[in-house]
Amino acid sequence: MAEYLFPFDKVKKGSNIIIYGMGLAGRQYLEQVRTLEYCNVVALADRDASKFAGTEYHVVTPDELSRYDFDYIVVAAIYEDTAKSILQDLQRKMDVPPEKLICVKAEKIRSNFSLYGLKYMLENYEKMSACLEKFLYEAGGDIHYFDELIEELKSDLYLDAEKGRKEREYLKGYLEWETSARKKIILVRIFYEAGCLDKECVAEMMRCIREITDDYESRIWLTWDISIMELENSHVRYDDYFLDKRQVMRENMDHFLDRTGLVKGEKDSEKKRIAVIGFHFDNVATSHFKFMQPIANELSSKGYKVTVFPIDLLRYSYGECFIEPIFPVVKDSALMEQKHGKLLDSKIDVVYPKGSTMRERINHFTREIYRYNPDVVFDFCGEYAFCSSIYYDAFPTVALPMRGYASSAWFDKYVARDRQMCMEENRVFRSVPLDKMEAMVPADDTKYVYKGTPSHPYNRLDYGFGKKDFLIVTSGDRLKNELTIEFVDCVCSFLKEHSQAKWLLVGREICDYLETVYISYFIERRIIKWGYESDLCALYGMCDIFWNPERSGAGGCIGYAMRCGLPIVTTTFPSDCLPVLGVENAVKGGYPECKEYVERLFSDMELRRQKGELMRQRFINNTKGMGDYVRKLLDVGFQINK
Repeated sequence: MAEYLFPFDKVKKGSNIIIYGMGLAGRQYLEQVRTLEYCNVVALADRDASKFAGTEYHVVTPDELSRYDFDYIVVAAIYEDTAKSILQDLQRKMDVPPEKLICVKAEKIRSNFSLYGLKYMLENYEKMSACLEKFLYEAGGDIHYFDELIEELKSDLYLDAEKGRKEREYLKGYLEWETSARKKIILVRIFYEAGCLDKECVAEMMRCIREITDDYESRIWLTWDISIMELENSHVRYDDYFLDKRQVMRENMDHFLDRTGLVKGEKDSEKKRIAVIGFHFDNVATSHFKFMQPIANELSSKGYKVTVFPIDLLRYSYGECFIEPIFPVVKDSALMEQKHGKLLDSKIDVVYPKGSTMRERINHFTREIYRYNPDVVFDFCGEYAFCSSIYYDAFPTVALPMRGYASSAWFDKYVARDRQMCMEENRVFRSVPLDKMEAMVPADDTKYVYKGTPSHPYNRLDYGFGKKDFLIVTSGDRLKNELTIEFVDCVCSFLKEHSQAKWLLVGREICDYLETVYISYFIERRIIKWGYESDLCALYGMCDIFWNPERSGAGGCIGYAMRCGLPIVTTTFPSDCLPVLGVENAVKGGYPECKEYVERLFSDMELRRQKGELMRQRFINNTKGMGDYVRKLLDVGFQINK
């Protein structure tokens, strides 16, 4: 059983304490001090005390704590940001002396995690079901419980494809046999962690989410997980994926939303009131903020009243889901308020959601946007537009997708980067009706988006590369999933045939398959894990080509490469970069045809120079001013009759 250890070294034995935070850590703190009779717990507190009504725990709200005498308040928080927020509240509202506040990061002990391996799970479905049941009661949602199983399955899939395929098919059969929605979702998550997710698994997970009608906090986090899965594995989209997700998101909002007392504010007589909706601006480096920022500033410079609403309904509190989210969002956009003030026009207002629970944050956001009563909403949330049904129902809504040509958001107009590609995608997914589709390539404003020159040029010799080395670069934040087996095998076959070729992988993580099967290439420095790079222009300046896997995102990475004059090797797979790159400049065919093109670039330096210059000019020629782009957006928004 995964446990969190009470801070015995910080609390004197026999003290009167209050445990603040009744997630898994708080409950385990309570169990430990009671079992050992270590100290006297005078109260249990939680920001969302109401959810413990009818349980064995008598939990009070923070406002009630002044009624109790105590020596210490022990904060049971898993995440540092949550702990800081709680400490600030206690010191500000209750004036609790710092020496009475005990807050250390709750560290998880994993010594008793599941020892169930793949062999045990493959014996029969009854044993598998019992194992998943134990996870629900023992693991606190931590998928590391199944580390042994995941690593075995991953290894078999990589090193013995036929054996791995049979094991995976047997496990998939469990999805038809099992009746518990929660257990099936856990198994789908195991497939995700093992890198063998497919359309059928995601379709089953979507069905299971809708079956969970007793726990809407979990439903929202599971919808977030499905967004992450699709972002990293575009091949898992089944035909009704976007339509199904759209309905799930509406159901989630309808459950939490209190429509009583919603009143729209006074209308702007000049029709100049714009709402900009963005996803969780807790990190100004995110593409959401980068895309939104110059547009919001341009709107403000044109005399429009602009208010930005960061959607912070996703702020994870431990225990809100029976399986911990893939990437739990724990930060608050308001923590970045000072930076937002420097990067946004001084006339732009930012309304940060308030509340400690999802319900409170959702309803605060709704009341505020109704009070603001915008003439047009510009939605920059992309596939994280979990609240979009709220503003779509009430206000003219224009979706500006971050990537791709299909969407689960609710909108009146959808601004695609390429109309033809959008139509082709929607022959399958049907999620962007033709009459709601507009096409505009996003403007490039060098003041905000791309730095044209490196801060300092990178020298090959400084990084151990020779003048004759052929440097291939692939960059992106999601390489762990975007570097598929097929793509990796193709690039590595080129490396095997050309000793001068080296492959730079730029990003925080790369795929496990690469490090498992091609470990010798890393030892020989034929493949280099570069990590995060803050100055892509400098890096690209010493590279020869950019080789891109089939993925819907990475437009920014490729935009930099084109601007720096690198030849781009990519297929005609529908992606954000194609409208700027030009379909005619992509490789017709698959990865083998890409490899043939790379062979030509490798052997012909003049061809490499010509293609690089073509990319540079193509990028410059397609650049449009921000003013023109924003004018077109306004035309689209104000044509909506609502």
